[in-house]
Amino acid sequence: MGSSPILSVGLFASPLRSPSDCPASEPWGTRIGAGMGVSRLAVRGLLPTVTFAINYDYIPASGALPEVHQVAGGVRAGVALPF
Repeated sequence: MGSSPILSVGLFASPLRSPSDCPASEPWGTRIGAGMGVSRLAVRGLLPTVTFAINYDYIPASGALPEVHQVAGGVRAGVALPF
């Protein structure tokens, strides 16, 4: 029999680079976000997880390129094998 679900919450921040077709001299941006997920300790020997996340991307204007603001969300599901 499986265990009770476990709630997990996470925050993240990372550097963000412009798309690959932009020159290497273009400035770095920032990505910040938060996620919340659930997992179970074990279901038939597997560790299932589902995470919902939202993030905000910012890249400053440079030369002819405009300033970029983007908000995105997503869902990630996975299964792990315990060792």
